[in-house]
Amino acid sequence: MISLSTERLFLRHFTPDDAPRLAALDADTDVLRYIGMPIASSPEGYEEFIAALYPKYYNNKDSSPLYGFWAVEERETGAFLGWFLLRPALDYRFAKEAGYKAGDVEIGYRFHNATWGKGYATEGAQELVRRALLEERTYAIVSLALTENRASTRVMEKCGLVFDREVVLPGYEMRGAVYVLWK
Repeated sequence: MISLSTERLFLRHFTPDDAPRLAALDADTDVLRYIGMPIASSPEGYEEFIAALYPKYYNNKDSSPLYGFWAVEERETGAFLGWFLLRPALDYRFAKEAGYKAGDVEIGYRFHNATWGKGYATEGAQELVRRALLEERTYAIVSLALTENRASTRVMEKCGLVFDREVVLPGYEMRGAVYVLWK
């Protein structure tokens, strides 16, 4: 397994020990305001989610070592701040609605609200985007956020992604904004 670091962050693949951290993050209604639903509905569900990442991304010789979900820790304190995902965009549940295609790589993130406004999401996302663009199989980096989630779209813009289109997402009143960085 690989890990990455930036000036203030340490990124690593999830381990089973992260299940309670993910549950606590998803229990925050501010965090879920623009997401709508947590990853899982029980501690066992988070454990199952993490276990499924190993054959799909972490231990898959056909997958990029960059793909998967990344736990984000503050380097100085070791505190869990949130997570990033980097994966083939077609793995996204709304890939069809977003208009994603083969070769698109999706970046996403979820952070504790106490960390918002400190530049952590931008710092880590910029590093993941930089590395993903070096991958031969990457055609474009894509991301989607609800149009009213301006903080998330600002992170995308700071990583070089540009607004491409609005889309309708099943089950959401707000439209989604798709951002793209072509290689």
